[in-house]
Amino acid sequence: MAAPTSRAPKTLRILGVVIIVAGLVTPLVGVERARMIVEWWAAQGSAFMRVWAGFVFALGLLLAYAVVPRRLRLRSLRERAPPVVSPTSL
Repeated sequence: MAAPTSRAPKTLRILGVVIIVAGLVTPLVGVERARMIVEWWAAQGSAFMRVWAGFVFALGLLLAYAVVPRRLRLRSLRERAPPVVSPTSL
């Protein structure tokens, strides 16, 4: 729903499809396979974890950039703001 007004609508749509597919495939993996994946992940060492954390951080930055609207509508924000009262007008 946020994709049309974002800076990267195609990227958000693709990311949404990937997340939905991952959610649908997760129950099909099974408990034993999930344990094997976790054990493999833990055996890779700290360098692998750091690279993966950097990738996830970059993905988060991309997502934060993408969800900001293409152009901020400052005029509409100013119109909604309450009028400023100066001390001299009181």
